[in-house]
Amino acid sequence: LSGSIFFNSEDITNLEVDERSRKGIFLSMQNPISIEGVTNSEFLRTALNARSEETVSLFDFIKVVESSVKDLEIKNNIIHKSINDGSSGGERKKNEVLQMKILKPSFVILDEVDSGLDVDSLRIVSENINKYKLENPNTSILIITHYPRILEYIEPDYVHMMVGGKIVKTGNKDFAYVSVGFYNGIDIKYYFNESIPVIYLFNGYAHIIKSLLYD
Repeated sequence: LSGSIFFNSEDITNLEVDERSRKGIFLSMQNPISIEGVTNSEFLRTALNARSEETVSLFDFIKVVESSVKDLEIKNNIIHKSINDGSSGGERKKNEVLQMKILKPSFVILDEVDSGLDVDSLRIVSENINKYKLENPNTSILIITHYPRILEYIEPDYVHMMVGGKIVKTGNKDFAYVSVGFYNGIDIKYYFNESIPVIYLFNGYAHIIKSLLYD
C-alpha cells in the first residue's frame, strides 16, 4: 500500500493507533476480540481520560455508562466483565457501539457493524447510531457493509461502491439497490455481494475517504 491519510487537513499516515484515536477517530472492528483480564469499565474510563483534558469523575463516568447501556438494552453487568469475554457476536457489536457512545469520536468507522445481528439487535444498534449522529451533528460516520438490511433504519447521505480497493460509483440511498452493470469486466449485478463492499457516509469527509482509498 502507498499514499497518505489526511484527517482535518493533517497528515496522520505515520501516527500510532492511540494517536489517531486522540484525534477523534474511532474504528468498530468487524470481528471484535475478547480481552481477558481487562474489564469494559477499566478500558473505557482509561480511554476516556486519555482523550480528555481533565480527569473524568467516577460519578460522571457511571452516569454516562448507565445511560448508554440502557439505550443499547445490554445487561448491566457487562461493564464489569472482561471485554467481550463469553459474549455472543451480537453482544460484541453492541459493545463496540457502547464504546462509540462513551468516547464520542468525531469520525466513526463502523466495519460490518450489522453482521451477526438479529432483527431486534440491528434495530437497536441502528437507533443508537442515529441518536449519536443527531446528538453530535458534526460527527462523520462511515459504515462498511455487504447487506441492505441496515438501510431500513439508517438514511445515508452518500453510498459509495468499492471494487478492487477503489470507489467506482457514488450515489444516494436508492443507488444501493439498483443494477450497475459492468466494471472492468466484472459483472456487478447489485451492490450487496459478498465480494463488493458498500460504504455509507454520513456528513462531510467524503473527499478524505476517496483520497485515502485512491492514493
